[in-house]
Amino acid sequence: MNDKIRLLEQQLPMDVVKLIISLSIITALFLLQLRPDSPSGVLLWSTVVIYALLSLGSLLYRLLTLKHCYRQRP
Repeated sequence: MNDKIRLLEQQLPMDVVKLIISLSIITALFLLQLRPDSPSGVLLWSTVVIYALLSLGSLLYRLLTLKHCYRQRP
């Protein structure tokens, strides 16, 4: 159980970094006024938003798993 907790704790910073990077890219796309008007714009925005959602999901999954592991510790 301690090894699983240690592994999850080591992976948390990378999940946070992935989420920050994807949100930074979304902000940059918005500030550069790259709109999803063309097919390439739609593809670019879709890719970045899907990556951000996957990063957020991964972070939430690890946090919930850690919470569950901490509750089961003696």
